Amino acid sequence: VGGGAIKITVASTLDIDGTVSADGGAAGTWAGGGSGGSVYLSTNGTLTGTGSVTADGGVAHSAGAGGGGGRVAIYYNADSSSISKQTYGGAGADQTYRFGGAGTVYTKASGDSHGDLLIDNNGKTNTQELYRGRTTLTASGDSASFTFDDLTIQDYGNLELNSATTISTSGTFTWSSNGVVTDHGGTMSPFSSGGALTVGSGSFLFADTNRSYTGVTVNANGVLTHSQNYTTARGQWYDIDYTITSSGNFTVNSGGLVDLEGKGYTTGQGPGFGPDPNYGSGASHG
Repeated sequence: VGGGAIKITVASTLDIDGTVSADGGAAGTWAGGGSGGSVYLSTNGTLTGTGSVTADGGVAHSAGAGGGGGRVAIYYNADSSSISKQTYGGAGADQTYRFGGAGTVYTKASGDSHGDLLIDNNGKTNTQELYRGRTTLTASGDSASFTFDDLTIQDYGNLELNSATTISTSGTFTWSSNGVVTDHGGTMSPFSSGGALTVGSGSFLFADTNRSYTGVTVNANGVLTHSQNYTTARGQWYDIDYTITSSGNFTVNSGGLVDLEGKGYTTGQGPGFGPDPNYGSGASHG
């Protein structure tokens, strides 16, 4: 069961010393966890308190996957609080994999131009890519534009940049603390700018879209990869297809990683797979 929705608008002080929760419910037998819900809080005065606001995904049962995180948005005139805000994906039943994707935390002071967005999954990630949760701002194919002051992706929050999505930041874009971006063709600097691209330390880029750059650098502890190809049903296969223009360079510094290991098709899938659907090999891109 997914989390519910709450909208509170306050003329004076908004004080939270307890908990506001729109968490998803834990799963029933053999099911996935419920997704986090929606929390909208707005005050014309001051935000105060030491409590918490959560819209986490629910925990799965057995082989199910955790629920995705929900949405939290908080608007205020002034903030003197230490309120924690989280929209973490829920865990699989064994608490080790099949985590849901993070939700979003949006905060905006009355003096801000656009507000700040945080995508944080509390270190929850999946070694099996099929179960790696992602965070979208729009459904695939839906056109929308967003502008933020600061955008932060961290602790295996995974922003999926859909092809019809445009994201701009007037301040800082930060993804250096295990932040993940899955590039499916949207518009967002530095991925679509055509300039120099750096995958810095602690950053992960799933490069699923053809791009051109004046140079690409993968620094130590940065990872450039593409999504795994499981079947041919998508009508495409993923690969890294970058063109370096203007006599630029492609550089993988010591400790940097371009990781394509195990990214081809799985057993019985892809062009050139083995004839036995149960024991045939997975095909490569060859």
